Amino acid sequence: MKILIILVFLGSIANTAIAEDTQNEAAVRYLMEHCGHPDRDDELKIRTIAQALEFAAYEYNLPDLLLISMAWFESRFRTDVLNIEVVGKAGEQGILQVVKQARIYGQCDMATVDRQAVCGAIWFRVGIDSCAGDIGRGLVKYIGGKSCNPKKDLAVYSKWRRRIKLWEKLEALYGSD
Repeated sequence: MKILIILVFLGSIANTAIAEDTQNEAAVRYLMEHCGHPDRDDELKIRTIAQALEFAAYEYNLPDLLLISMAWFESRFRTDVLNIEVVGKAGEQGILQVVKQARIYGQCDMATVDRQAVCGAIWFRVGIDSCAGDIGRGLVKYIGGKSCNPKKDLAVYSKWRRRIKLWEKLEALYGSD
């Protein structure tokens, strides 16, 4: 009888030790699984990405699922991009493909995913603030728009729309904190 009680107790401890994904981990996992990402089973990578983006979103008062959407489109969470082994055509780096001007502005050290997320969040916040506090228009600026109006540049508008649609989908799936 004592052994049975102990086993039941240990089983309940084991069940509580298996933590469920946070909203952000679930969103990152969904994107990686849905697209057959080679690291889709890497729990540490999923957690690292989700926590880095969540912290950056919190620090700069940004919607976390939008930042996840942006990071997905910018880097696809590729290891070579996260490790700064690959640099974009215009010198973009990291999980949010931060441009050189933004890295200089934010005095960014891009050595870790956490720092990359913060640097991108700083630049996104600058875009939002320069567009009268409008998140959607700030996203246009982040993507590379010359103005806050997404319809002035069709290529930027297309990128903007895809990020917004993914954000809306993630919101529908996982809600917001």
